[in-house]
Amino acid sequence: MITVNRELEIEAPAEKLWEILADFGNSQAWAPNVNQSALTKGDPGVGCERECAVSGFGDVTEKIVAWEEGEGLSIRIEDVTMMQSMQSNWSLTRLGADRTRVSVAIEAHPKFGPMGALMGALMMKPKIGKTMEATLQGLRYYALTGESVGAKVPELAVATA
Repeated sequence: MITVNRELEIEAPAEKLWEILADFGNSQAWAPNVNQSALTKGDPGVGCERECAVSGFGDVTEKIVAWEEGEGLSIRIEDVTMMQSMQSNWSLTRLGADRTRVSVAIEAHPKFGPMGALMGALMMKPKIGKTMEATLQGLRYYALTGESVGAKVPELAVATA
């Protein structure tokens, strides 16, 4: 198993960030590696699914497997590229009225036995880490400006707060 943990403090209330995360079909607005996303099953909450066109992975189906209203959610992907499964666990920690720590923990299970585990550790783990850093910066940019990020997060999002 590959694990990757990232977090970012964002100058926005937790309620605003939750509103963005809970708009499950709209991840293309703030995730720079998502070209398109749309709900395909259910309302946001456990069991809800979305289809995403993800750079470097193609089309993937993401399913919410855990939901703590206003605090966090877990999203699972099955059988994507070199991975049997991946799960991202998102959580929000209020640091004040207008500051929130967003944490994301990724658990990925590579295909292809020991060789896949080695490739995952050497190649996929760094890529996943960089992707999650960009995704958190995209979330920050979108929360602060209301503007979609596109394939590259605009400069505001990478400035140190």
